[in-house]
Amino acid sequence: WAEVSDGYCNYRDFIAVEWQLFPFALGPDTTLCPGDTLILEATTPFGSYSWQDGSSQPVFVLDSPGTYWVDVEARGCEATDSIEVAFFPDIGLDLGEDGVVCRDDQPLVLSAFHPAALSYLWNTDESGPTIVVEESGLYAVEVWNDHCRFYDERDIALEQCKVCEFYAPTAFSPDFDGINDEWMVFPNCELMDFELFLFDRWG
Repeated sequence: WAEVSDGYCNYRDFIAVEWQLFPFALGPDTTLCPGDTLILEATTPFGSYSWQDGSSQPVFVLDSPGTYWVDVEARGCEATDSIEVAFFPDIGLDLGEDGVVCRDDQPLVLSAFHPAALSYLWNTDESGPTIVVEESGLYAVEVWNDHCRFYDERDIALEQCKVCEFYAPTAFSPDFDGINDEWMVFPNCELMDFELFLFDRWG
C-alpha cells in the first residue's frame, strides 16, 4: 500500500498481489531398469510447454538415458525443471532362438547364468541358473540382481532328427566311355550342400 499527504489530507491506496506457484515437478533424478519407460508430467492449467526436443505436449515419455527438461509458461509466468535419467546395465539374458532342436546323446541345457544375478525362477519351478530340457515346450526364466528383473523365453520343439548317412565311391573312371564317368555321393537324406576335399597320395 501507499499513503500520500498534501498537507491537509492523507490518501492511501493498496494493491493485492497473489503469488502463484507452478504445480509441477519432474521429480528427482532416477535410474531405471533396461526396457523401462518413464512418464514425465508437466501439466499446468492454461500452460504451454517446450521440452528439450522441441515437443509441446504436457506429457513426455522417455526410454533412454539423458537429461530431460521442460519450460512451462502460464498466465504470464514461466518455470523450468529438469531431471537426469540413467539406466542400469543390461545383463544380456538370452536363452536362444525359438525352433526345432534335434535330440541326440547330449542333453539340451538352457543357461541364464550371470555373475551379478541374485536369484533365478524358471516356469518349471526350478531356481538354478540352468535347466535341462527333456520335452518340447515354452521355457521362460526370470532373473533378479540388486536392482532389476530380467526375463526371457524360448519355445523349443524337440525332434528325433534322422541321421544323414551317405555312400561315397572310392574310385571312378572319367574316360568318357559312359561308364562310371562321374563321381558323386549318395545320401539317404536331402543335402543342402556339402564340401569335398581332394588329396594326393602325399596328403
